[in-house]
Amino acid sequence: MSWLSNLRNNKQQPKKTTSTKVTKANPDTGPELPLFKYHPEPIKTGAFKTDEVVVCDCCGKKTDVYYDGPFYSTEEVEFLCPGCIKNGKANKKLDGDFQDCASCDKVNSREKLLELCERTPGYKGWQQEYAKHGDRYCAF
Repeated sequence: MSWLSNLRNNKQQPKKTTSTKVTKANPDTGPELPLFKYHPEPIKTGAFKTDEVVVCDCCGKKTDVYYDGPFYSTEEVEFLCPGCIKNGKANKKLDGDFQDCASCDKVNSREKLLELCERTPGYKGWQQEYAKHGDRYCAF
């Protein structure tokens, strides 16, 4: 059965997440990550890498978890830590976005769009449209 068929046959509603608590990427030994509402498992999706220690181009701190996805900016950015993405510093300091805002479906709240584009890790894909359901963006 395809993932779409599974989704259609699943009658349970997704749980709403409003927490900003820190979660572990690996419950036993993994690094702590902020919770991203629209991208809750960024290590599993490959948005973050954990294979080396790097220096974040935004805050200048060493990190063993770094972003490996699209960042739309005129600045040359090699590494970003999860904290600078979540708190919006990467967006503000480097004047960039993690999603192509122009290709995102419109919702009823500018804050939702800003959270998605400015404070949510993106993903690598052929087409970068970000889906919505009703008036909220889907989690990737």
